[in-house]
Amino acid sequence: MDDRSGSLNYLQIHFSYSFVLNLIKPELSHENAELLKNMTQNNFIFLHKETPPDMTVEMHIILNEILNSAKKGILQKLFIEAKIIKLLILIFEQFNEKNALEATPKTPEMIRKFIDENYHRNIKAEEIGKLMGMNENSIRKEFKAQYHTTIAHYMSELRMMKAKKMITDKDIMIKEIAIECGYEYLQNFTRAFKKKFGVSPENLRNNK
Repeated sequence: MDDRSGSLNYLQIHFSYSFVLNLIKPELSHENAELLKNMTQNNFIFLHKETPPDMTVEMHIILNEILNSAKKGILQKLFIEAKIIKLLILIFEQFNEKNALEATPKTPEMIRKFIDENYHRNIKAEEIGKLMGMNENSIRKEFKAQYHTTIAHYMSELRMMKAKKMITDKDIMIKEIAIECGYEYLQNFTRAFKKKFGVSPENLRNNK
């Protein structure tokens, strides 16, 4: 915690293993077991602005209540234990929120990576969904929310950019470029290319 002079004061809270074991109850679920594992691998949790979790006003109030408590004996013990449990809840909530935020963009990034590596194939949202364990509507929705375009449009743009780059190499046949860019039929490739660039692949190549 910061004070007005700019120095730092730290409050160390040590937990006995039996206290943590009784609190977490790892036998109840895999999530509880993971929580216990993460706690026992770290000796301290620092509540400071430079390291997670963020020190909130509510945490400050709890710590001040612990430090300034006038209770004695068993009442003090119960009071402090209750406040520490509340503090732990606030800390775990922050880590859960942090993990959720970090996980959010991963799905669209994985979709994009898959398309980047497989744009030459006739891939569908349904196929991507099966690979990622999601339904195709969620796949489409998350991708569009992240990249502001549809999967089909992104894949089409990727194919066209690849085709335009390859078209300058006159040693590669137009049909080979079409196949490389995921078009089984040359006429479909030519139509898509002309729609995108306003000129056919042959004319663009000849004018280079």
